[in-house]
Amino acid sequence: MLLKKISELDVRDIMDYEPENGKLFLSHSRMVFHDTQSIGLLRRDLVDLLGFERAEGVIFRNAWNRGVHEAQNITGKYECEDDQEWIEAGFRLLQMQGFSRTEIIHSHIDADSGTFLMEGIWRESFEADEHLKYYIYHNSPVCASMTGYISGFASTKFNKQVLFRETQCRAMGDPYCQWVGKTVEDWGTVADPTVTMLEKPDLKESADEAHRKIEEQQNHIRVLYNMHRRLIQMLGRGGGIDDVCHVLSSVFHVPLIVENEDFALVSSEGIPKALALEYSTSLSKLDKYGHKTPNQAYILNKIKGETEPMELHVPDGFGGGHRRIIAPIILKGELFGYISMLPEDSSPFDLLRLGLERGSLASAIVMLQEKSAVEVEHRMAERFVDEILSNPEDKNRLIKQGKYLGYNLKNPGYVFLLEEVSGD
Repeated sequence: MLLKKISELDVRDIMDYEPENGKLFLSHSRMVFHDTQSIGLLRRDLVDLLGFERAEGVIFRNAWNRGVHEAQNITGKYECEDDQEWIEAGFRLLQMQGFSRTEIIHSHIDADSGTFLMEGIWRESFEADEHLKYYIYHNSPVCASMTGYISGFASTKFNKQVLFRETQCRAMGDPYCQWVGKTVEDWGTVADPTVTMLEKPDLKESADEAHRKIEEQQNHIRVLYNMHRRLIQMLGRGGGIDDVCHVLSSVFHVPLIVENEDFALVSSEGIPKALALEYSTSLSKLDKYGHKTPNQAYILNKIKGETEPMELHVPDGFGGGHRRIIAPIILKGELFGYISMLPEDSSPFDLLRLGLERGSLASAIVMLQEKSAVEVEHRMAERFVDEILSNPEDKNRLIKQGKYLGYNLKNPGYVFLLEEVSGD
C-alpha cells in the first residue's frame, strides 16, 4: 500500500473514536478531551504553587514528551521528502488540535550540515489567552506547551537536539506570538534555562526551595505586621500623607511617591524631591500624550478603577524613565490619587505588592479625613460669617466662637460685600 504524503496529514485521518468503550485514539495513542479553561486553571494552580519558572518547566517537559511520542507514532506511516516537510507536519498537528494558527516565515534545514533555522508566528494562542484570564501582561513568553511540543517533535527527526523559543508573545502585550527554532549549539547559553527544563526535577532541591519559601513568607508576615502596627499608630496620631510615605519607605527600604488623580506630585520619601517631580511629570506625559505599548495602556487603564498594585515601566523618552509598582488610592469608589514604590530589581515584588495595598488604604483614609476636615471647616466658617452678619450684638459669644475657629475678633478686620453686576 502506498504511503500517504505527510504534507497531507490530517488529524481526522489518524483519529479513532470508540464511544461505547469510552476511548479516543490519535494514531493509536489514547487521548482525552480537555477544554482550554480547565488547562488554564491547572496552569494557574501550578504557577501559584511552584512559581512561574518551575511551572513553565513542568509544562515544557510534559509537552516535549508528548511531541516526541506523537512523532514516534507517525514515523514510517507517511511519505516524507525531507526533515522540513516532517517538522512542518508537527506544526500542522498543533494547529489541528486547536493550540493556535501557525505561519512559517522562514525555514532552512539541512541535516547533512547540521543547519536548522525556522522562524514563524503563532496567532490565537490558547496559552496566551488563558494566561491573560488570570494575570496581567507577563515579562517573558508563556506558550511553553507549544514550544515544548514542537521542540520534542522536531528533535526526533533531526540529528541534533532542537529547541523552539518565543521571541514575542501576546501574553507580553505583543500583537502575536513569534518563535524561532535552532539547535541547542546555535542557541548557545541563551538556551540553558530551556535545556534545564528537560532535566528531571531534584526533589531535594524542590523541598529546600519550599522550605526557603516558608521562611520567606514568615519574614513577610513579620514585616507586614510591623508596617500594619506603625500605620495604625500613625493614623491614631492624626498623621498625614507624608507620614504614610515615611512608614512604608522605612519598613520596606524603598522610595515612595504619592500623586493626585492627574499624577501631580503630592508627597515623596526616600528620593530627592526634584527626581520625584521628574518621575511624576514623565508618568503624566505618558498617560496624557504618550504612544503607549499595549502593556502600558492596559496597566494605566486598569489602575484607575481597581485596587490591585501593578508593575509599570515608564520609558526614558518622557523625561524620567523608571520602574514602579503603582496602586490607586480609592475609598468609597472615589479616586484620590496613586501611591507608588520604586524598588530595585531584586526587591521582593509580592511583599511590596501586599505593603502597597495597605499603604493605599491608609492613604485613602488620611485623604478622606483631610477632605472631611476641610469641608467641615468651610461649613463652620460660612455659618460663623452668617452669625456675625445676622446677630452682631452678641459680641461675647461671637468672640468665643471665633476663638475656637482660630479667629481673633478683638483685632481689626474687614468685611467685603460682593455684588454681581450685569453687563447691561
